[in-house]
Amino acid sequence: MQETQEKVSSNDGVYAGIICTEEGENFGKLLLYRRTVSTSILTATETGEQVSFRGNYELPGKAVRKTVDGKYGYNHVSLSLAASVLERAGIRIHLPPMPAFYPVYFGNEKTQDLAMMTIYSEPHPVFESTAGREVQWVNTAELRELARIFKPADEKKGISGEGLLSGIGKRMYCMGMMALAQSPDEESALEAIKELESIWADWPAAFQ
Repeated sequence: MQETQEKVSSNDGVYAGIICTEEGENFGKLLLYRRTVSTSILTATETGEQVSFRGNYELPGKAVRKTVDGKYGYNHVSLSLAASVLERAGIRIHLPPMPAFYPVYFGNEKTQDLAMMTIYSEPHPVFESTAGREVQWVNTAELRELARIFKPADEKKGISGEGLLSGIGKRMYCMGMMALAQSPDEESALEAIKELESIWADWPAAFQ
């Protein structure tokens, strides 16, 4: 008798690590936006209910968009990310057809999720719309502090989340630090590199 295998869900998320290169108070800082949706791919172990990150900060981006006709060009990921950044952060970016991405993988017996981040230098940040959006520019120390105070939302009590999505050492934190490692603010970049090296030292080596 043939065994029935449980279907594993697969998700591909793309994010932009937007670094401000304009001289001024935001020089060398990373752009974050505050999440407004409650849906996520994670469920709470104790209750089985979906975890909400509404109110938490994260890099702009989301899952690769599906097309209506099911057809995709080679540059679809690039176009999808640019559209998501405009939708979520209100800023227009112009990516090459094949941008370089930094991948961070998450998986278990039920879910396989690939998050990818590309670094984008923005010399003159102009937000086309800020209505309904909350954004913040952060350096390495500020990103770490946001991660330290992380709390998910409590939708039953109507309480928004706080801090950086998922906290210190998690994927959003690592992607943010990778972007800041390329910051023109040398002090912030060095701090980010040291932070990443410390985190990577503790990553499991499943295939070694």
